[in-house]
Amino acid sequence: MSEPLSNAVTVSFYLDDEAVEARPGETIIDTALRLGHHVPHQCCQPASDLPRPGRCRSCMVEIEGDHQFKASCRERPREGQRISTDSPRLTRYRQTLAALQPPRAADIDDSHVAIRFDTSKCIACGQCVTACRDVQCHDVIGLAGRGTDIHIVFDHEAALGVSSCASCGQCVQACPTGALSSRAYEPDAAPATREEERVTEAVCPYCCVGCRIEVHARDERIVDIRALDGPTNHSRLCVKGRFGQDFIHHADRLTTPLIRLPGVPKGDLGADWRAGFRAANWEEALDFAAAGLRRVHAAHGPDSLAFFGSLKTCNEDSYLFQKLARAAFGTNNVDHPTRLCHASSTAALLESVGTGAPSSQIGECANADVIFVMGANPSTSHPVAGSLLRNAVRDGAKLIVLDPRGQPLERFASHVVRFKPGTDVVLLGAMLNVIIDERLYDREFISARVDGFADIERMARQFPLPVAAAICGVSPDLIAEVARVYAGASAAMTIWGMGMTQHSHGTDNIRCLIAMAVLCGQVGRPGTGLYPIRGHNNAQGAPDSGMLPNYLPDYQPVEAAEVRDKFAALWGVPVPATSGLTMIEVVDAIHAGGVRALYSHGANPAMCMPGSDRVRAALARLDHLVVQDIFPTETAAYADVILPAAALLEKEGTLTNIDRRIQRTQAAVKPPGEARPDWWIVQEIARRCGQEWDYAGPAVIFDEMRRSMPSIGGITWERLVRNGAVQYPCRIEGDPETALLFTERFHTASGRARLIPAETAAPAQITSAEFPLIMTTGRLLQHHTGPMSRRAAVLDAIEPDPFVAMNALDMQRLSLNTGDPVTVRSREGAIDSYVRADSALPEGLVFAPYCFTEGPANALVTPLMDPISRTGDMKVSAVAVAKRQGRVAVHTPVAETI
Repeated sequence: MSEPLSNAVTVSFYLDDEAVEARPGETIIDTALRLGHHVPHQCCQPASDLPRPGRCRSCMVEIEGDHQFKASCRERPREGQRISTDSPRLTRYRQTLAALQPPRAADIDDSHVAIRFDTSKCIACGQCVTACRDVQCHDVIGLAGRGTDIHIVFDHEAALGVSSCASCGQCVQACPTGALSSRAYEPDAAPATREEERVTEAVCPYCCVGCRIEVHARDERIVDIRALDGPTNHSRLCVKGRFGQDFIHHADRLTTPLIRLPGVPKGDLGADWRAGFRAANWEEALDFAAAGLRRVHAAHGPDSLAFFGSLKTCNEDSYLFQKLARAAFGTNNVDHPTRLCHASSTAALLESVGTGAPSSQIGECANADVIFVMGANPSTSHPVAGSLLRNAVRDGAKLIVLDPRGQPLERFASHVVRFKPGTDVVLLGAMLNVIIDERLYDREFISARVDGFADIERMARQFPLPVAAAICGVSPDLIAEVARVYAGASAAMTIWGMGMTQHSHGTDNIRCLIAMAVLCGQVGRPGTGLYPIRGHNNAQGAPDSGMLPNYLPDYQPVEAAEVRDKFAALWGVPVPATSGLTMIEVVDAIHAGGVRALYSHGANPAMCMPGSDRVRAALARLDHLVVQDIFPTETAAYADVILPAAALLEKEGTLTNIDRRIQRTQAAVKPPGEARPDWWIVQEIARRCGQEWDYAGPAVIFDEMRRSMPSIGGITWERLVRNGAVQYPCRIEGDPETALLFTERFHTASGRARLIPAETAAPAQITSAEFPLIMTTGRLLQHHTGPMSRRAAVLDAIEPDPFVAMNALDMQRLSLNTGDPVTVRSREGAIDSYVRADSALPEGLVFAPYCFTEGPANALVTPLMDPISRTGDMKVSAVAVAKRQGRVAVHTPVAETI
């Protein structure tokens, strides 16, 4: 048996008569391959964190004095050993091993839209089984048969395309022979030229896990995507990251600046939408865009303009964009779509612990004995993070899942709490009541580091267990048991998502979560942490960079004179002193005539905001709308000028993931046509608005950012180039990364946590005879918000149609079958969609994904919002569902294994 892999000393030995040194933790094959020695191997991938089963026997080596060959993928060298990788005995052994491989029939399974299985190439090494079962914990792939009949199976001998495969493609990357291969980027026709394949390291443009990827490109087209061993994703990807990057080649890409033709009405995009615009060169389009902004500014003042930024562009793009609003136009009307997702998290975290960022990292789940997940569905929304949670459970952690809607993680959970929608505060208040009543809290921690215990105690007394349990629809025993397990954990991770934040009481929800974690001392230590699992790829970096109406970069308040003075000195212009408007407030201000112009940089308010009909009416009222994007979005239908931007894989910059890691990404292909990087476009607008900017590129912009943002002051561009990723806070050059926050003090002025009691307890909206069902919204495994993923061939093939999901009993009462066309109505509007039975939903609850422009769920949500974060309530809207006439949709089941 090999030594444990925790050995932390170097080892000197002889490899093929060469004196070599193994690094700490290296196996023989690690050292050999690093030094250029060829060692055959099939069932292991040395440069990844995949388990090494050692079953193919191809990598055997001969150790002097040992009569048995050893598997070099599992064996670690010992001091002074003499090891051979190509002795005559080994050559004969490998020849015999190859001769014993049974011939395989040539049978190709093309039933899966993204993955091909060629049985003739399969050697039954089991590496795909390891990838599927041990890494992703999907348990779809297995080995069946014995002896020469041993073979790979999917589920119970099903075709891959009809199995419960989650389409993550981990098996494709693991397969050493190409038996499992990607179909995602196969061209329709052979290219006219065959350039040499280029390989580029980049960051996935989808969710905020920030998976590092290896992009293979030829002839300026992506031909393959592979996972890199990034600090968060550890050689893993999901279906979007691996198979969904071809959207950048879609025919809908904006490739030239466009100006609306005079007299063409604004409205929804049709098939011939380009007929309403004329092509322009960059000089004309930039002059037109800037002139419109200047004209409104001159006529109506600074706050007649608003600036909506992006969750998907780089940190440097966001920083320049908010600087444009403040420096060139003197307004703090700067916001971005995190307002609609995790502004409640940011508000509660800032007031309680002094930072809006996660206090831990998702990898700390491996050190936790309890993982508490509430209002988040990481297996669907953040699949790689979901796999890390499943790994932690496999290794012994207890998982508690709390959600009104069922989800795939329940299969791995020790405790599942399905509560009535909107009763989050009541449920958490009852848990706090149990923790306080039974004195399960950490008295020493509270005394040393926490203020506000008495306030939380008074709040918790308002939620006696029997009464709260009746309101939540959860048994009192289960609530008490979950509270005891969480409070009694030696280390507990506290994870939440938009199911907690997108409420009219979202900030109160997070206040309760923070109180529970802090009272139990579940912060500041390995395996603990406050972890809001954000959405898009730069949902952390955009607010960090200052894309907020009340904060300058690094959450420095605009109303603090010393902060404004600092930025005024850096930028050379005064900084406006009063907080600006949030996205939802901007829409109200447009209808009231206060805001007259909008610059939308990578945002799509017509689709993502609640009450989308009212939002679109507001966009149509604007005197001037500048849209900067990669596709003609629903918002672009109302634009006066459209500026084509480069996609993430077409430019350089940095992004910040959910672990507070700033990661450098690089351009893998050139932007199409006249599309340009976002920072370049923003700078050109600024120059036309009186700013003498002369940034040469992202490196220069980042250097200015770190001079104004204390948390990243020690991160140089050179360090990012060298390391790829650096985790902040890192305040002084040379400082190490910071994995855990609050190890000694909180980031408040006093250094102590300040707990704030919740003020709201009841659901914001209730059902009626006319609207008897509750609708909640969310994401799909294949689609985040739609503009990118719905233009990716594989992703759109798996989930092509809008749908609403319902409990089968509700469908039966309404005489509905899966695939039936339906109309969904709320007090705010109506959409057409298709219905689908979903066993994860309780009776009375409807789920609607908001990624389908043909059935935009956000048109139905209540206009109520959180009074503190100004986040809309997208989780509790009363609706009615009725059958309509139309074609029946073909139901494509989503994998149940994830």
